[in-house]
Amino acid sequence: MITERTKKIFGNISGKLWNDWHWQLKNRITDPKIAGIEDDCRGRFAVTPHYFNLIRRFDQSDPIYRQIVPIDADYASYTRKDPFDEESHMPVSGLIVRYPDRGLVVTTDFCYTYCQFCTRKWRWGKSGEQITISRFEKIAEYLENHSHIRELIFSGGDALTLNDETIERMLSITRSIKSIKVIRIATRVPAFMPQRITENLSSIIKKFSPIWIMTHFNHPRELTHESSRATAALRFAGVSLLNQSVLLKGVNDNYNTLYELFSKLQEFGIKPYYLFSCDPVYGTEKFKVPIEQGIEFIERLVKELGGIAIPRYIADVPGRSKLHIAPLRQIET
Repeated sequence: MITERTKKIFGNISGKLWNDWHWQLKNRITDPKIAGIEDDCRGRFAVTPHYFNLIRRFDQSDPIYRQIVPIDADYASYTRKDPFDEESHMPVSGLIVRYPDRGLVVTTDFCYTYCQFCTRKWRWGKSGEQITISRFEKIAEYLENHSHIRELIFSGGDALTLNDETIERMLSITRSIKSIKVIRIATRVPAFMPQRITENLSSIIKKFSPIWIMTHFNHPRELTHESSRATAALRFAGVSLLNQSVLLKGVNDNYNTLYELFSKLQEFGIKPYYLFSCDPVYGTEKFKVPIEQGIEFIERLVKELGGIAIPRYIADVPGRSKLHIAPLRQIET
């Protein structure tokens, strides 16, 4: 249902327009004042009409509002702009290699909506830069010569903000690299702009199946009817769907919220895969949840929720690989 606040900005929108991703992109809100946000925004801000419509309270008590409105300028001493030294792990421009068997392509610095806890806030100054096919061909050349990399992850920004032609060309090139056995796409499109999952995009992805897509839902309210249609289209295209969530204070640091989130993900056909401890990114202090509290949530979920719906509780540690925190007990199916 389109809220009255949304209608005040966009008028009476037809269902056809609302479900047109081009309209959603064109009407993306980048001025907080237009959105009726009174907080003093001190960072990058943008939100799609779809995601804006999910806000119920226009203050930091709302889990949707809180994720996207930048107001905290207090930076803890241990945080760094590039907490994982990703630039130093780029053997070729646009390719991050932090793990022996995986590479991550930074396809773009553009997102339909910006998360204030984003790991790559250090790249925000690049203002929506997108990868070119010629640059990706150089990445492909590197991968051809480093056959120990068997999995390629398309991330960003958000890889699914690229146009269909670029996505298709990059997937085609990737499939031609004999050593790449697994393709993964990381995206918040099903949460931020599910209308982007069109029939044409689904058919492109199906052409290069099997593909793994890592969605990113943090709160049950994000799992909308539109999101259900988008993820169903991806499943029908042969995609395996996993989800990564971030444990965020004031968003989902509540047992009932996590139970509902992981239950609904399972109902959508999405496997809850990771629950991340918030990364040590500058300006994220307000989102920090104590590790011990996260362990308590997982241990209770193990007792009360089916094993398929239990994610792994993970901390991504600078200078190390991902640290598996919980569950420590065997999960009963």
